[in-house]
Amino acid sequence: MVSTDRNQMLVIRLEVPKESYSLGEPIEVTVVLKNQSGSPVTINKRMGVNPADMAQGYWELRFDMTYPPGTPFFPKPLVNRGRPNTEDFTLLPPGEEISRTYQLTDWCRMQFLGDYEVKAIYNNAADGSQFGLSAWTGEISSNSIKLQVTE
Repeated sequence: MVSTDRNQMLVIRLEVPKESYSLGEPIEVTVVLKNQSGSPVTINKRMGVNPADMAQGYWELRFDMTYPPGTPFFPKPLVNRGRPNTEDFTLLPPGEEISRTYQLTDWCRMQFLGDYEVKAIYNNAADGSQFGLSAWTGEISSNSIKLQVTE
């Protein structure tokens, strides 16, 4: 039997259809969560987005953004999602993945021209034990993607 480090069971990847966008154009990103272990893994599939300063257990995904130099910071509002429910958990078979597409511009202010860099952070603190589950818990980071906003 091969033992897999629990933090290495899942990998996350960030995908975009293109790397250059016009100012004001919606930017969609797809987050892919894959079970790279040889065993099924129970995961929190909700992947609720919130900034990192929201209390653990109330978010599963955040986007870390590097903005163009000199860009003022405008925080986005927090969303109170509450704790995950039983239907937020699913069993992800070995080698399988789930994906979800987000409007990045809903979560990150990108109203200035220049180069941006973004990565997704998946963090699950809810083990589902109140539902009789043993879900994966931990934090993993995706690849970084460079995006350009032009006129």
